[in-house]
Amino acid sequence: MAIPIDEAERVQHEAERLGLYGVVNPLIRRVTKSGNNLAIYIPKEFEERLGLKKGTKVKLWLQEDQICVQTA
Repeated sequence: MAIPIDEAERVQHEAERLGLYGVVNPLIRRVTKSGNNLAIYIPKEFEERLGLKKGTKVKLWLQEDQICVQTA
């Protein structure tokens, strides 16, 4: 038995609203300015978990309306 697409979309949106689907508990950060560039500070817990330090190289790219960051 198939679920109508509009019902599936409604359930998905409700799951996202409740934090049951997609990114769970995202952190909100402000964009700041450093010289002529914009900057976003990485939380200490991300730094420690990913082993980031000053000089770590990262790759940046756009994916639709998202900025993606990955260690190089």
